[in-house]
Formats: sequence, structure tokens, C-alpha cells
Amino acid sequence: MIGYLVIALTWGFGEGLFYIVLADKINLLYQPGRFFDRGAFVCAVIAVLIHGMIGFDFVTILETLTTIILMYGSLLIHRRTGNAFFTCVQEFFCEQPGHFPR
Repeated sequence: MIGYLVIALTWGFGEGLFYIVLADKINLLYQPGRFFDRGAFVCAVIAVLIHGMIGFDFVTILETLTTIILMYGSLLIHRRTGNAFFTCVQEFFCEQPGHFPR
């Protein structure tokens, strides 16, 4: 159990930092607007593709929308506050199995 938590913690923080760095690099190329952040949106789409939430049943669509909202929102919080801790913690909890029971 401890090994599982160490792996999830390491993976979650690493993935969270990856998304932060990627969003910042994309925002260097394309300046984010007042209402839309291209870097955060691209990272949210990548998160959906990496975690394999592609499908057309109700639960999968709900998981996809939840992931997009969480990733986009956490990366916007990072951009507005400069604090990356929330993004990494959120990504750690998203690595836990069983987002929605099937």
C-alpha cells in the first residue's frame, strides 16, 4: 500500500509539473486571451487522451468533461496566481483508481 501511494504521489506530481511546463511553453508561442487559454486547453485535451477517456456512453462523457474542467481550471489557477501546488495535488488525486465506479 505504501509503495502504491509513493508511485501515485510521484507520478501525480510529475504529470502535474509536465502540464504546467507545457502550458507555459504554449502560452509563450500564443499569448493567452482574457477568456481563453490555449495552453491550458491543449493540456486538458492531452490529459483526456493520455488517460484514455474516449467513448460515447454517459459515464465516459462525464469523466471526459470532468477532466477537461479540472485540468483547464487548475492550469488557469496556476497562471493567475503563480502557484503550481494545486495543479500537482489535483493531478495526484486524479491518478487514484476508480474516478467513477462502473
